[in-house]
Amino acid sequence: MYSDFGRVVLWDYYEYAPVGRPQLYPPLLHVIIWWTHSLTGLDFVSVGRLIALVQYPASLLLSWVAVRKMFGPEVGAAYAGLLSADPRFWTWQLTVAPTATIMALFMPLLYFFWRRKTVPAVLLMTAFLYSHLGLPYVVLLSLILGGLLSLPLDSGYIREALKVGGVSLLLFTPWALHVLSNSEAIQAGKMAAGGRILLGLLTVDLFVLLLLPVGIYAAYRAGTRGRILLGAGAAFLAILPTYGLRYFLHSPPVNCAIAAVGFGWLVDRVRHRLGRRTILGLVASFALVSSAFAPSVAGRDLGPMAGGPTPIVRELGGMEGTMPPHWRLFSVTNPYVQELARWIEENVPEGEIVHVGVGSLADCITLLSGRLTDGGMYWEVRTEEMLRAVAEGRKSGIFVSLRRDLPREARGRNVTVLTEIGPFVVFYAAPPVGAVSLESLNVGLLARLRPGSDPAEWVRALEAIRPSTLSISPTPSVGGVQSAAELARGVSGFAREIEVVVVARDPTAEQLVELVSEELAGVVRAVRISGTVPALRSIDVEAVASEVRSAGVEFGLGLIGRVGPGDLRAALQAADYVVIHVPPTPEVIEPLSLAWEASGGRIVVQVDLTLAPSGVRSRVLQAFLTELSAKVPGCTVLIEVDDPAALEDVGWALVGENPASAPARGASPLAIACGGDWVIT
Repeated sequence: MYSDFGRVVLWDYYEYAPVGRPQLYPPLLHVIIWWTHSLTGLDFVSVGRLIALVQYPASLLLSWVAVRKMFGPEVGAAYAGLLSADPRFWTWQLTVAPTATIMALFMPLLYFFWRRKTVPAVLLMTAFLYSHLGLPYVVLLSLILGGLLSLPLDSGYIREALKVGGVSLLLFTPWALHVLSNSEAIQAGKMAAGGRILLGLLTVDLFVLLLLPVGIYAAYRAGTRGRILLGAGAAFLAILPTYGLRYFLHSPPVNCAIAAVGFGWLVDRVRHRLGRRTILGLVASFALVSSAFAPSVAGRDLGPMAGGPTPIVRELGGMEGTMPPHWRLFSVTNPYVQELARWIEENVPEGEIVHVGVGSLADCITLLSGRLTDGGMYWEVRTEEMLRAVAEGRKSGIFVSLRRDLPREARGRNVTVLTEIGPFVVFYAAPPVGAVSLESLNVGLLARLRPGSDPAEWVRALEAIRPSTLSISPTPSVGGVQSAAELARGVSGFAREIEVVVVARDPTAEQLVELVSEELAGVVRAVRISGTVPALRSIDVEAVASEVRSAGVEFGLGLIGRVGPGDLRAALQAADYVVIHVPPTPEVIEPLSLAWEASGGRIVVQVDLTLAPSGVRSRVLQAFLTELSAKVPGCTVLIEVDDPAALEDVGWALVGENPASAPARGASPLAIACGGDWVIT
């Protein structure tokens, strides 16, 4: 999202669509990913693999250097062996997560704090604060507890802790104010269950468990360096009651350091009895054995996460194009997820919100396809408005779920399966709806001419239904306007009133309006300029309106995208009529109802049928028009199509999808529904 907008944004438009959520997660890691993507040209999945491959060895190297400088080479060697053997540590450090980045740099921070290197300590602490909303405060607590434990030996460390923490928090103030201003969107998580904590303790490396008591004693007697380490060990315990099993992912660098100090103390006890070579052999053997095996109280090596290869094999295999047979289900590295995202990108229009119940899968789809979803990875950041909008939107639309869940998802709905990819299924679902009440709506048609469109083909298709009014949107070129003129003259025998629509995103929009006025003088009833609010602001609307009206033609404005109340009022004042462009999704019905009331019924709704997936367009349009007629009765709606063949979808949406419902077999459903009488007000 930062890459798309070119800046750090404060609102997440990609999750929990259509409302989105405040972007409260600190931005540092996301900025690093964005800049790496921009500098290297790698896609985001490859950037993630690159970070994972660098982060784990960097975590080991930096932590080992820090411990070695604090406690000596023997403790450093033991520490490297213990930490490299911890399966939870290397599994987590091979992920792209802010907490993994923090833990890669945590032991260097302790070293700088111990040496009273204030500037690098402040820089690291500030970087932590700008990376995560929880773990940095455990780090701050580590410094404070380390300073308190060191008080009997050196009172300077508590002042150093307050200095580092105070300056870092001051530098974090801008983002802290943003978080506080959106505090209502932060939901507290559940407290950790005691049984799960016990399970986590049983799977800790047995070497670490046995050495921890010795390490606590040895660290306490090792001076300020040991007490600072013990302060960190005590602070990390705060994760247990708040984030539960995350403790066992984040604490290994600290616990292994304490255990390594214990091992070093034991070596010192026997040093005088053994020679230097024996001591070196003992340390090397312990480091090798502990790094090769991770025995636990549970009696087995934890190994890789169930259902997939080890993370290092997964990332290396993915970069080489080799596909291991088993993958984590909801991961961007799962080839089925990648294929699913490609299908969505190719078949689901950009304006469509994809309904995805699994948050991690929703984020994968958004990352890989660029499509909005109504799910999100973490439910700690949410608002009631967001939840209501998501619930409203899930009444109908395109859904992604596991194939095994389809019977439950389809209960009480009309479902059309669009594709099945591996364990996933994409389907369109909507509640049962009745026929559209044409008495409650004024229905119109807009023909959008694509490059190369044959006006004669459009004329033949429209002759079958003979609409009395028609809107035409040409391509933004001289040839496009000439094609529109040919179409307008071809239907002038039955279409008494014709509107031409020029899109404002083209820099020649004003010239095109002038050309339309010249080419279609005496043929068109109205000329409209449609565009986003920023695009319309770049045009001298008053001058264009004056030119159009001077030719005896009505002038209209079409609003695309987000429209505020002030924008609507300004458009109503500047134009003879206003059209609001929308996709055929239920999320827009409520805002349309409010706009209809605010305008006194002076707006026209233009629904773009091309934004609905092919194969279910008639059902999508039928559901949209049924709800629109119930909530905005009397509204005029223009149905936008870009292919004459799509007129059949419009017809079946209006008479009902079952062809048997047509009173005359073989007749056009559009002609049956409308009786040749299109009304545009």
